Amino acid sequence: MIESIGTLTNQLDKPVCSMFISHANARKHYSRIHKHTEFEISLVLDGSGLYSTMHGTEAIEGGDIFIFSSNEQHCITDIDDTAGENSMNLLNIHFSPIFVWGADSDNPLTCEYQHMLFDKESLSHNKLDRNNPHYPKIVTLISEIRNEFSDGNADYPILVKNKLVEILITLKRFFSAKTASHPEVVLQEKLIQRIEDAANFISINYSKELSLAQIADQAYLSAPYFSSIFKKIYGMSPWEYLTIQRIDRAKLLLKTTDDNILDIAVKCGFNNSANFNKLFRKYTNTTPSNYRK
Repeated sequence: MIESIGTLTNQLDKPVCSMFISHANARKHYSRIHKHTEFEISLVLDGSGLYSTMHGTEAIEGGDIFIFSSNEQHCITDIDDTAGENSMNLLNIHFSPIFVWGADSDNPLTCEYQHMLFDKESLSHNKLDRNNPHYPKIVTLISEIRNEFSDGNADYPILVKNKLVEILITLKRFFSAKTASHPEVVLQEKLIQRIEDAANFISINYSKELSLAQIADQAYLSAPYFSSIFKKIYGMSPWEYLTIQRIDRAKLLLKTTDDNILDIAVKCGFNNSANFNKLFRKYTNTTPSNYRK
């Protein structure tokens, strides 16, 4: 169950930053992996269990913080039965890279810290070290973001963004692997806006048959150059971004409608059920029919 705390949207009313609480029941050997186009910061409020990440399996307990980049698979496989329903509660922040690295940003330093979430070697583990003396600062910043969403005072979106950037800076200074390397990325504001326009085009037209040239045209760029810049910003190719959008929509339709699987595949932009089943399993580790069950 999801309990929304707040959401910020762009000019097309597309969410770019959201905070919510996930309530999860006890389970064992759960294998429904997932990935998304947003970055994720997750604070475990209470509960214990196991988290499967790209860096390996991590034990979970209340107070832990997990960081995931876009396009990074993860899954809470086990939740101990300590309280029946809602045995684990997590405070989550999902935010698009465009939100902190966006065309409306007047802080060029934000670009420098994107590698903290793109570069899998920057953080040696998805779970932050609780013994690090700067760990409480991350907890405080997450709490302050929650307060900004809850209070909704004037200009609170700016403070939410600034606190997210401060989290990235703290991660870079005190949690990153010192030997990790990352590409220097300097992108002009106008170019970032064009990439955002293309990403919005994907989100609106995910159900249609799209070509890379069509998508790149939204940014007034050649397809190869567009793909390169898109991946620098979003941490994934345009096709991966499009596929995740389609899979997310399919998951929603499987949960909320009685439509047959072929109809759902077509509605979500897949040209046949075989391709849909293959990609659905790749991104969720289960079939559409099992997901519906």
